[in-house]
Amino acid sequence: MAQYIKINSQVFNADTFIAVTPVISGTTSQISIVTTTTHWDDANEEDFDYWDITTGGAAQATALLSAINAALTANPGGRVVEVPASSDYTISSIALKVGS
Repeated sequence: MAQYIKINSQVFNADTFIAVTPVISGTTSQISIVTTTTHWDDANEEDFDYWDITTGGAAQATALLSAINAALTANPGGRVVEVPASSDYTISSIALKVGS
């Protein structure tokens, strides 16, 4: 895995990635990045400190998910990999979700 990954203009430490997944509840136009800093809040019964990326729809979220996974595995020895821009998806926001 590369040490860093650039998605849109946001740079992440890829070594902290645990999973990149579709959002299970709510909108299907989002994917979530779960990292080593993501935690479960027992009081509110929710995860916090994870990233949500919003796209233009469910098909775009799936395409972005594939692009992120491809970028992470394309150059395992590289220092920085970038998820390329594509006509298959648009990214409208990248937001850190923190606990209540």
